[in-house]
Amino acid sequence: MSDCYDLLKLYEVGLEGKRQKRRKGFELLWLPVLARKEVIRSMDVNEIIKLSMSSRRMEAMIRYTKVKSNKIGIHVNIKNSILQIESFNKNLYYCSPDQLKNGSNNFGSQILSRWIDKTSTSFQNCVSILKHLQNIISFKSLCLHVNLKGMTVPFFKEILTEPTLKDFEVLRLDKGKIDAECLDLVMEMAQSNRSLHIKGTKVPENYYHENAFKFHDIHYNNAEWVRIEHLFTLKDSYSVSLVSNQFTYQDLNTYIKYWIESDHDMVRKLVIGAGGVLQTESLFDGILALQGRRNRHTVYLVAANPTKQRKHQIMGVFLDSYRLHLFSFDKNEPIQLWGTGFAESWAPEYKVLMVMNKKEELERELEETRNFLITTQDQNMVKKKNEISEELQNVSKELDSYNLVFRDGFYSYT
Repeated sequence: MSDCYDLLKLYEVGLEGKRQKRRKGFELLWLPVLARKEVIRSMDVNEIIKLSMSSRRMEAMIRYTKVKSNKIGIHVNIKNSILQIESFNKNLYYCSPDQLKNGSNNFGSQILSRWIDKTSTSFQNCVSILKHLQNIISFKSLCLHVNLKGMTVPFFKEILTEPTLKDFEVLRLDKGKIDAECLDLVMEMAQSNRSLHIKGTKVPENYYHENAFKFHDIHYNNAEWVRIEHLFTLKDSYSVSLVSNQFTYQDLNTYIKYWIESDHDMVRKLVIGAGGVLQTESLFDGILALQGRRNRHTVYLVAANPTKQRKHQIMGVFLDSYRLHLFSFDKNEPIQLWGTGFAESWAPEYKVLMVMNKKEELERELEETRNFLITTQDQNMVKKKNEISEELQNVSKELDSYNLVFRDGFYSYT
């Protein structure tokens, strides 16, 4: 019996040896499901793409694993298209239905042949590749980049109406020019969680669309078509950058006054192309502003109307590198303006602004009451005048306690 047992063991060992000879390298399919998932998830994007191309079974396995990556962008021009993938570790990979230079991060037609059709256009094949990639990898966001140089209207419409691209987070238009019809198509896709960047592209003169400022993040390099009243449509946007524009300082003064009285938050960061000298007299005409300092930089501060329900109650205005910055803050949040770390919030300055506003309001009321008493000596109005005078005196004392310094036409709180 022991001899039979030994022979049986030898037979099993022999079979295992044959199996080992047949196996070459690490066999992923032999792993338990959970272990297999962890191995696949530990792979980088280029390894996952290569693995998925090895067989349809492997592609299905990766799809079941639900791999995640950072973002994917599709770059389209009139001739060809290419996909750019950014992994969570910031590595970049490129996929294209056309030939690409050899490289571990490049995947061209020779590798992706199973996902492309030789009779289709470069854009259509790029969309096909994107569909397959979205089946095996869950991307955090999708970016659409369109080079408009030589772009035709039918092709542009094909790009924007492609169902696979309908959930884009960022749309970037570059170079060339765009007509009003195509730009309307872009604006009609506005959503509060989408970004629109138009750089180096000629926009029709006097163009306007009600959705032009209803994106989350906006960059218009050529913004000469933008009028100051267009900015009044801003609501809860994050960033707006208008490089080349026709705004005057009087226009920007109008914007700040509108911002002060707005019932809602408009935009966190507004950046306007401007000259090299900040014209404070025109910019803050009729506006109560206070100078504040952080990290050795001077910022002009304006408070929103305190009766409005606003999350960001204070605006900081400063000029840097021919860009006028108008940033809105929660008065209690740490601030970061120049990328040099966080600084103390504007809470102390906001408190001073509230006292300054109160003093100005009382002075206005006192003046109106005195004018009324010129023609009549109504005792109720006399009493009101005395009450206002007393309150004004108390507010003035509080303001004096802040030791404000008056320089260059503005009070400074240091």
